Amino acid sequence: MKSQGRTLGIGLLFLISNQGLVLAGDLEKAPPGFSHQGGKAVFADFSHVGLSLRFDALNGKAQARAVIEFEVGEEGMPLFDMIPDAQTVILDGNTLDPASVTSVKDPHKQSTLRLLGVNVEPQRRHTLEMTYDLSSQVSFSQGTVSAGFFMSDLSDREYFEQFAPTNYEYDQYSQSIGVEITGTDKRHEIFANGQVEELAFNKWTVNFPAYYTSSSFYFHLVKEGRFVVSRSSYAGLEGEIPLTVYSISQSNVANGMQRLKRYMAELEGTYGAFAHPSFTAYITDGGGGMEYCGATVTSLSALGHETTHSWFARGVMPANGNAGWIDEAIASWRDNNYPRGSGPSRTLRMLGGFSPYKRYTTMDAYGYGADLISDFDGWVARSNDAGMKGVLRDLFAQFKRQTITVPMFQSHMERALGQSLQAFFDKYIYGRSSSAPVSSASPGWDVNWSRHPRPFTKEELKKII
Repeated sequence: MKSQGRTLGIGLLFLISNQGLVLAGDLEKAPPGFSHQGGKAVFADFSHVGLSLRFDALNGKAQARAVIEFEVGEEGMPLFDMIPDAQTVILDGNTLDPASVTSVKDPHKQSTLRLLGVNVEPQRRHTLEMTYDLSSQVSFSQGTVSAGFFMSDLSDREYFEQFAPTNYEYDQYSQSIGVEITGTDKRHEIFANGQVEELAFNKWTVNFPAYYTSSSFYFHLVKEGRFVVSRSSYAGLEGEIPLTVYSISQSNVANGMQRLKRYMAELEGTYGAFAHPSFTAYITDGGGGMEYCGATVTSLSALGHETTHSWFARGVMPANGNAGWIDEAIASWRDNNYPRGSGPSRTLRMLGGFSPYKRYTTMDAYGYGADLISDFDGWVARSNDAGMKGVLRDLFAQFKRQTITVPMFQSHMERALGQSLQAFFDKYIYGRSSSAPVSSASPGWDVNWSRHPRPFTKEELKKII
């Protein structure tokens, strides 16, 4: 049976999934609700999404059905996101007009969301069922199906909402995906950062842990044999870690596996035990770097950067777009070989003071943000030789598999330094100083893409799936 999940260990997956027991405070990190057409739009707390995907290879069709279990903190119309339009909608057993799921802008006009135009009661478990067409996100060719649910954190609405109902990054929830391909006798396979179980020919289930967010899920469905695949393991600090590396190139796979094991040893030694059930790396020739929980799409040159994100970004995870700079700054500081700074940057940029409805990372995180981590390192080293590495190791230990906000990071730094950093964060991170400009479109785009390959365009993504 060709199941990646068979090596993950059911006990380990359940252990990690049980982290969901401590995720009850998700709504505390949600953006504020807002008035809408005489009512109130309120953010929801998902507990589970059951997703069913049916691919008809003969007719080139992909249909999806999602069952969402959720609660709200106060009475109102629930907010979530999903880019495909719903074809059918059922709430708590009652059939609704699909037009009841509308698109709305947040009050700051930062993003677009989906609103279910029905008031729901708080502190009660609700079930929302929807069906929708996913054919435009899938490639069909000569009896084969290719679907890559790939994402980006550098522009709006590029997380899992492209493919299924989900939420802003504050929300952690479990997800199961049932997958079936009909109309073909060609065997397919799935690469995912969850537990994959093959049920029958071209039929699987994939179960993802309860600490995942909208930017966590990795799913790639292709014809078996399309890629060169290597499977191995790494003797991690807390047990064997299954590793999968795949690419169209044998050399990419061999070099990728060798480097991945080296990076795992480096990062566990620096920050602590790996947080996820496994690691999967899709090595491309052109880049397209993006991190997931224990997975990445990347070039060989940026594999170290993307692997670092399984500690910071998808180990300690941003709760919102304002916190997205933290992990990119840390990974870029590591890419630069951990330089120790002597003072704050003179050029001021806003890193984490944007609207709470903005959900993607500022480009200034890579350069300006990395410089700030370097400066923090010099600051901490005055009293602690471990410097910022020690502070980040503690941060990872405290918040592993949890989401954090910039104020939470600020509090952690204040404890490490034994002083208030409010004035520093106001000036260099929140952009509250009169002399701190909001970044224009151009600053930050001088990123070294060899270390963090630029995201692929939609056209490029269609080619690599």
